[in-house]
Parts: sequence; C-alpha cells; structure tokens
Amino acid sequence: MYHTKKSDRLLKTAAKLSKAAFLVCSASDLSDSSNKPQTLIGTFMGLAVLAATIRIIFHVHKRGKLLIDDFLVIFATCCLIIARSFIYNMRTWMYMTAVLAINPKNAALFTKSGMESLPGLLKWNNLFLVFSWPAITAVKMSFLAIFWILIRDVSRRLVHLWWFVVVITILSWLFNILRNLIDCGWEKGKLI
Repeated sequence: MYHTKKSDRLLKTAAKLSKAAFLVCSASDLSDSSNKPQTLIGTFMGLAVLAATIRIIFHVHKRGKLLIDDFLVIFATCCLIIARSFIYNMRTWMYMTAVLAINPKNAALFTKSGMESLPGLLKWNNLFLVFSWPAITAVKMSFLAIFWILIRDVSRRLVHLWWFVVVITILSWLFNILRNLIDCGWEKGKLI
C-alpha cells in the first residue's frame, strides 16, 4: 500500500508519525528489523480473555452452573476476539488515514493502489463497530444482571431506576451500532 523501504524514512519524516509505533505488528511484520513488534492490543485482549475465563471457571465451581451474567461475558469475549481481528486487518489503512489526516499532501507517499483501497476501510470499520459495541454493551448488561440480584428486593424505586438504566443501555447500544452505518453507509465512503 505504500512504496518501498527507501520511502519509509521519507514517510516517517513527512508524516510525523512512526509506522512502527502506530501499527500493531504481526509475525509477518517481524522480518523488518526497524519495525519492532507492538503488542498493546493483543496484550489487553489476552488479559480480557484470561479474566473472563477465570471468572467463568470460578462461577462454575462456586455456583455449579452458569447464569445470565456469565453468558453475557462469554458473548462479550467472543465479540472482542472478532473485533480484534478486524483491527489487525485494518491497521495499515488506519495508518494511512492517520498520515493523511496530518497533511493531505502526504498522499504522494502512498501508491495509487494503496490510495484506491482506502474506501474499503469503511466496510471493515463498520464490521469492527458491529462487534465492538455489543462487547461493551454485554459487559454493561452483565453488571446490570448482577445488580438485579442485589437490588430486586430492596426498593421499588431502585427497581424502576434499574429498568431505566437497562433501557438507556440498550438504546445507546442501538444508536452506536447504527450511527456509523447511517452516516457513512456500509461500503462506500467519501475520501476527504
């Protein structure tokens, strides 16, 4: 999507953005010695999967079964893993858009085919949002399921407040899922 190694130095200088610092490298990127692996997203995803696994194991041993809050955490973890795969797929496009956001004249640093592939980012970004927002919302709903057990017999006002929060959470999830699809469409976006 961008020129050879000779232009990498020019790209880094003109873009004022280090490719190695921006990209989360995969095993295929390790062949370039100047590109040290950045594993921040992978590390946090691994910690989240580990925490969810420990939580599920603990609840199975403690309760003897899984409840709705556990199934919501399992669903959130699956959505998180899928969303992470989309981030890895989009990372070069994301770098290109970040470089272009700094200065649109930086388009000269990329190949024509790389620039023509940028509208494809919108589809992958929409897929990322379709899986990342349910992950966030499922964790929120998991907490609400736990709170239901704690508050259901305390007071009627608290139960009404709980239902209000559930409705607001679901509405915010729907808004966040649909907002980008409505504003930008599914596959074709405008290049600025």
